[in-house]
Amino acid sequence: MFGVEGDQDYSSLSGSASACGALGRQTAENNLGTARLRAGYTWDRVLFYGTGGATFGNIKTTWNGSNSNNQFGWTAGAGIKFALAKNWTAKVEYLYVSLQIGSCSTGCPAPFPAGGASVTLNENLARVGANYKFSF
Repeated sequence: MFGVEGDQDYSSLSGSASACGALGRQTAENNLGTARLRAGYTWDRVLFYGTGGATFGNIKTTWNGSNSNNQFGWTAGAGIKFALAKNWTAKVEYLYVSLQIGSCSTGCPAPFPAGGASVTLNENLARVGANYKFSF
């Protein structure tokens, strides 16, 4: 089985880190989407599949100012889909998401790194879902 899948999630995730001994360096995610290829093997009423492709999200970073923009990265994962009835399926899926947001200057005195820090967003997503297939 080969296919293409896309999704869009809206969220309010945030995290913070310390630099120069002070808190307040934050990264927040407003939404996250993926566009993926999916390939798998069917056995009776069960589909085992792997998936991978591009991910994108609106990420806000606060580090010596505020920056909010769309970022792109990659995602990979695996899942199992079950045929429950003629038009109904259920699935369990895992995705790893990686977005490289960039770097920013810390403005810290020695011995802290003068070049700044790299900001990344990595997520582990576990999904459970039900699908209805329309017949035309």
